[in-house]
Amino acid sequence: MDKYTQSIPSINKDRPKSKFTTFKRTLNEHKMSYLFILPSILLMLTVMVAPLIHSFSLSFFKWNGYSEAEFVGVSNYIKLFTDDRFWNAVVNNLKYIFYLPQLLLF
Repeated sequence: MDKYTQSIPSINKDRPKSKFTTFKRTLNEHKMSYLFILPSILLMLTVMVAPLIHSFSLSFFKWNGYSEAEFVGVSNYIKLFTDDRFWNAVVNNLKYIFYLPQLLLF
């Protein structure tokens, strides 16, 4: 550089970096890392999230696994939340979650 170009401020140096350009640069720098973890993310989505969505959609039907599925809407949930055995199970699980770590610590 000569003495004339040294005195001219650089456009990129003086301009503040936006969050988007920083994110874009980080994304470009770690592109190979993201490609390496992509198969495991796809496998996790396939094995965990897809059955979860399918189970949630099946919860709106009355179906024994053999006959034709009958759409019942939220009546399964109404039946669940009005059942005393369900609330007994919830209370027992909360007790288990609360007391077990305390018993393991002492």
